[in-house]
Amino acid sequence: MKYVFKKECVAARKHEARVQLETHDCLEMRKMRELEHDNLNRFLGLCLDGPQLFSIWKYCSRGSLNDVITKGSTTMDNIFVFSLVRDIAN
Repeated sequence: MKYVFKKECVAARKHEARVQLETHDCLEMRKMRELEHDNLNRFLGLCLDGPQLFSIWKYCSRGSLNDVITKGSTTMDNIFVFSLVRDIAN
C-alpha cells in the first residue's frame, strides 16, 4: 500500500498480529532505521496507532525486485541485467 508521510511517498505493510514490543525490539528497529544502503529498502518505522500494526518502508517506484523480474515492470536491457548481476555478486 502506498501512503504519504512527511511529504514523501512510503510503502506500508499491514500486519495482523499485535505484539508487545520489548526494549531489545525497539533497539533493533532503531538500528534497522539507521541502516542505509543502495541495495536495501530502507525501514522507516512502525505505526502502532489504531487497531492494525503497519511497518513503514521507503517507497520503491519500480516495485520490489521480485516485481521487476517476474512481472516485467521494468524493461531489462543488457545494461540493466549486467548491473543487477554485478550488484548481486557484490
